[in-house]
Amino acid sequence: MATEVAAGAVAVVVIALAACVALGMVLNSEREFSRGVSSIESVVVQEVAGALTLLALALSFHQAARLWRGKDARALMIFVPIGLVLTVAWGFALLVQRAS
Repeated sequence: MATEVAAGAVAVVVIALAACVALGMVLNSEREFSRGVSSIESVVVQEVAGALTLLALALSFHQAARLWRGKDARALMIFVPIGLVLTVAWGFALLVQRAS
């Protein structure tokens, strides 16, 4: 019972983070914005960081589903922190893009 609750909580957090990252990637992919124009390099870095973040979060969700079914949870403890760190890195890349 406790593993199902933990897996469900992780899945909800991972889905929320992935939705924020995906929405942020879609809304902030334009180079031109109200304060000027971003360099193409900053946009590429932000998009690549977002893609890697979404990959890590998808793997985290897959591992949470495995935990829900009673499988081993060791990989979950690897992919969730990686996904969280990459989410922060993507947010920083987005800030740099908007500041450039």
